[in-house]
Amino acid sequence: MRFAGSVGHTLLQALGIHMKYETNCQFQKLDFHDSPVSKIVYGNDSISIYLDFANILAEHIANPYPVAKCIENCAITFNGVIESIASVYNDETKVFEEHQYPTEPLDQEILEVITSVGSKGLVTYTLKGFHSTGWTEWRITSQQFKLSWDDFSQDAWFVD
Repeated sequence: MRFAGSVGHTLLQALGIHMKYETNCQFQKLDFHDSPVSKIVYGNDSISIYLDFANILAEHIANPYPVAKCIENCAITFNGVIESIASVYNDETKVFEEHQYPTEPLDQEILEVITSVGSKGLVTYTLKGFHSTGWTEWRITSQQFKLSWDDFSQDAWFVD
C-alpha cells in the first residue's frame, strides 16, 4: 500500500479525538512490548494504531516520573506515510508472504518495534506482532510519528 500527500492535520485531530499528552520524539524510549491493538484507522497519508496500552521509559522527556509508566488508551499515528507493507509468516513454507489482510495486519498485539533511517531521512518502523493468521511484520515508512495518550497509569510491567 502506497501513500502520497503532505503532512497536514493528524488523523486523530480530523476525527475529533484530542488526547491530553503527546510526543513525537525519542521513539527509542517508548516500549510497545505486548501492546494490544484495538483498531487501525487510515487517513489520506497517515495510519493511526490504537493500543490498549504502551509504556514510556523513565528517560523519555515526556515522562515526569522517575520510573517507566504505563500509558493506557493510546494511539500511535504515522504521518506522511510513504509506504506500508505487511507480511505474515507461513509456518509450512518457513517464509514471509504477502499479508492477506494488508490494511489490518495486526489484530492482536505488538511485541516489538524496530526503526531504521533511510538515505532520505525517512524512518521505517517495523512492527512485529500477532495477527489471528500468524506472526506478522509490518513496515511503515513515514515522515514522522506521534504517540498520544490521555493519562499515565501504573508503573510499567517491567519496573521492580
